[in-house]
Amino acid sequence: MKINIQKLTNAGLLHRANEFTTGHESRMSLATAYRLGHSPIRTQLFWVELREIPLFVASQLVRQHVGVQFFQKSHRPDRNPNAKDEGRMTPTDLAFICNAEALINMAHKRLCGKASAETREVVKAICELIEERDPDLYKYLVPQCVYRGGICPEPKGCGYNKTGLFNKILTEYKKLFI
Repeated sequence: MKINIQKLTNAGLLHRANEFTTGHESRMSLATAYRLGHSPIRTQLFWVELREIPLFVASQLVRQHVGVQFFQKSHRPDRNPNAKDEGRMTPTDLAFICNAEALINMAHKRLCGKASAETREVVKAICELIEERDPDLYKYLVPQCVYRGGICPEPKGCGYNKTGLFNKILTEYKKLFI
């Protein structure tokens, strides 16, 4: 698995978007914008390249389509002669352009203990690279149960929200809002 991420925009575009919505000059930091979660965070765009990930993981990720445009390696038999023999673990390449809000939503779903271990591994690796490119955003890339303060919306939860590690992470996450 190989992952590359490029941040395409900066706080300047966020400021311009804020200025259009508020009618006055903006100096809002990315940290504040991510905490508030308002629409200007969608100005922060990322190009993500995933190489040699399992085909079923790519299938999981493409379901997070709001705020994301995916570009996946074709597996059509006329373009790839080995496609007829491929299974769900077949390595594939997937690239996408997405905004910060979409990454936050992707993390909520794909860091969840109910997601496959392979999907969590890919998304954790994405999050680690985001930490290097946009450390303010990284802090909001948490599983849904953390985002919801311990509430798990799954019919049968994984139990993570009943662990000591969860409580520690939730405590740190809540500090972002104080």
